[in-house]
Amino acid sequence: MIASYELAMIQALAISDPVARSQAVAAARANQLSAAANKPLSGAVVDRVDSLLGLPATP
Repeated sequence: MIASYELAMIQALAISDPVARSQAVAAARANQLSAAANKPLSGAVVDRVDSLLGLPATP
């Protein structure tokens, strides 16, 4: 499941349109990461997971 989130985030971050990118990032977090955790996650937890995966920080 984390691999699915990582792939979804890589694809989302590659989107050039900032609005579409933000929507894709939010969808990846809601659909992939929260599902893997089986609960809502705080921003700090999301930031930590992204950091561990080597993903760039997102606003």
